[in-house]
Amino acid sequence: MSSDFLANYLATFLYINEIEILRKNKVKESVNYIVNELLENAMKFNDNSDLSVRLQLHLYDDHLNLYVTNSVAKEKASQFQLYIHKLLNSSPQDLRLEQLRISEKDETMMTSGLGLLTMIGDADLKVGWKFERVWKGIFQKSSVMLVTTMVRVNY
Repeated sequence: MSSDFLANYLATFLYINEIEILRKNKVKESVNYIVNELLENAMKFNDNSDLSVRLQLHLYDDHLNLYVTNSVAKEKASQFQLYIHKLLNSSPQDLRLEQLRISEKDETMMTSGLGLLTMIGDADLKVGWKFERVWKGIFQKSSVMLVTTMVRVNY
């Protein structure tokens, strides 16, 4: 429901003429898919600490940036960084086939990654990540990291 709401809300701000209606619908569908994937991953892999999941949308003339931030256990952040390295240095198509095979064996679907692979394989999208340490007052909370996933959607 959140992704549907955000996609429909965003569509009201896109200025387009009648010829570009199909493009508007494509952006709307992309935003719906991306927000759904990002929120699902953020909630699935959240470390359940007192930190919340944040969603941000930045709208520009020719693109928009979606940001989702969540907290993860430091070990999970390290595993995710290794996975990102693999994503960025491999063929998305080959990884998609590999992940489909893995997903068949993993009934919990905690290792799929197909949503990220689909986003990386889409030429109209740019995906990036930021990892930050969590600080409480002047002390570092060493067991938790913040992960922000950013997706840029061109239109």
